[in-house]
Amino acid sequence: MKELNLIKIKKPTGNDPNRHIIWLCESLGLITKRDKDRNCFKVFSEIVKTNKEKKYLTSKQISKTLKISRSNVIHYLNKLISSGLIIKIGNRYELREDNLTLLINEIEKDARLIFEDLKRVGLEVDKGLGM
Repeated sequence: MKELNLIKIKKPTGNDPNRHIIWLCESLGLITKRDKDRNCFKVFSEIVKTNKEKKYLTSKQISKTLKISRSNVIHYLNKLISSGLIIKIGNRYELREDNLTLLINEIEKDARLIFEDLKRVGLEVDKGLGM
């Protein structure tokens, strides 16, 4: 994981999986004002759905299915990889873990490691400044 953004957003009510995946993407800063069509959500959602069937997709397949240009699909795939949600094996993309629960657990571990590093650096700075 290269980048982790966390945004506190009110969780949606109900049991609509798409609304929850949108909320997840928004909470992780993956859907921005520029992404008016929520293409990042669409790409991620397609990977989540096919991951269940162990069918891993290429960028070309995602582009064709979602009717989004391949260059835009690749942009969102790279964003999802940087965020630690998906991985690329060969030319196919899949969730980093088998399901979303395990995936969130891994992201939580990643965040914990980042905060441990931040704490260590903070301690070193404090010592260096005599605080």
